[in-house]
Order: sequence, then C-alpha cells, then structure tokens
Amino acid sequence: MELTLARWLVSPEGQAACRDADSALAEGVAAHAALGRLRKSLEPSRAAAAWENALSRRKAAGRFPDPWRMAFVREALEQSTSLEVARHRAARFAGIGGILDWGAGLGADSLALAGHGPVLALERDPERAILHRHNTAAAGVGTVVGDGRMVHPGIAYAAFADPAR
Repeated sequence: MELTLARWLVSPEGQAACRDADSALAEGVAAHAALGRLRKSLEPSRAAAAWENALSRRKAAGRFPDPWRMAFVREALEQSTSLEVARHRAARFAGIGGILDWGAGLGADSLALAGHGPVLALERDPERAILHRHNTAAAGVGTVVGDGRMVHPGIAYAAFADPAR
C-alpha cells in the first residue's frame, strides 16, 4: 500500500468509504457491484482499498478487540497475533511500566500491552505505522517509524518483540 493511500484510508473520508464497503458486504452485494458503487465517488485505488479493508475487518473479528473501526492490509492482518495470544503474552509485562513494542505491525500486541502500561510502538514500514497509529490511538499507544537501531536504552523498562518477526 502506498503512503498516500494509507493516509487516506485512516482519514474520515477513508473510514466513511470503509463503512460503505462494510454495509455492502453485510447486504450481500457481489464484489463487482460493490466496487462499482464505491467507484462512483472514489478513484479505483481508493475503492479497492476500502473494499479490501471491509473484507479484512471480517477476518479480524476475534483477532482485534474492535475491528470495525480499524484499518488493515491483508498481508499484515495475516501476520498479526490473535487477541488471545496477544493478551497472554502481554500479561507477562504487568506492572513493569513503559513497554516498547518492537516491530508493531497493525497493533494487536500493542493493544494488549497497553492494558499493562504505557506503550511505545516501533514499526519500520511507514504505511503500516500509519495504520498502527490509527488502530491504537484510542489506547494511547505512541507509534514511531523506524527500526531497532534508533532505540535508546532508556526509552522503556521492557521491550517486546514478536518471535515470528
């Protein structure tokens, strides 16, 4: 996903388009018809992104606490941690204080960690960082674009890195 498309997807206009796509899916509208509807008011890349996000929201149910307000890309969703696993792993950080989520993706682990203290998330992919920021904003998670080379030892009391990444 391009940077400009990621920014649009998390904008009020993009989220409204995602809700329109969600409604079309709920109504059982065929993909080609739903995309045709979306393209009446959106350029094709935006219509496709809204449709993909609507499909991803359905797949994200049970993996994220509130997928209906979130922004996804299919590949990153397939790599994300399930809600149950994220909560189990996050419980080990209870009472620690500031936590660094290294390689944060779409935010599944960041959201679970936020239940145990302040979280700073580090994501090297700028597009995914935009989606992460949107997905975790309500939980107060900070999102930084970068990789491990920029981490100062005093930035957090503990660090989490998904073993699959």
